[in-house]
Amino acid sequence: MGTADNGDDIPPSREGESAMSRVLVIEDDLAVTALLRAVLTRSGHTVIAADSGEAGIDCLASGRPELIILDLRLPGTDGFGVLEHIRSQGPSPPVLILTAERGARARARALDAGADAFLEKPFDNAELVSTVGDLLTSAM
Repeated sequence: MGTADNGDDIPPSREGESAMSRVLVIEDDLAVTALLRAVLTRSGHTVIAADSGEAGIDCLASGRPELIILDLRLPGTDGFGVLEHIRSQGPSPPVLILTAERGARARARALDAGADAFLEKPFDNAELVSTVGDLLTSAM
């Protein structure tokens, strides 16, 4: 799970970053989703959440996210299946993998599958916000 803190290390949105970007969080752990929602909302983003791969795929069209944060270990369709679906649809928003899977092999597999960035749980809030900002800025 992400770090628990008082929010002092959560930077505000950075200049050049799209204000109120829509971020789709596909994560089955409700505590992690709640933490992501709090961190990202404080940073100026709108969060759409899905708790399974199938629900995440359904949210893609209706939510029109500008960034996707995707767990790999999901019930039903796993994160790799969701990532494959996202990339098969043509131009798509950047995907940040946020997972408990560890190490260079997991990172390489995710990036080879089409992820734009990879963070391990537990994550640092400031690093998450910075990575989200970098992905949103590069997608502009």
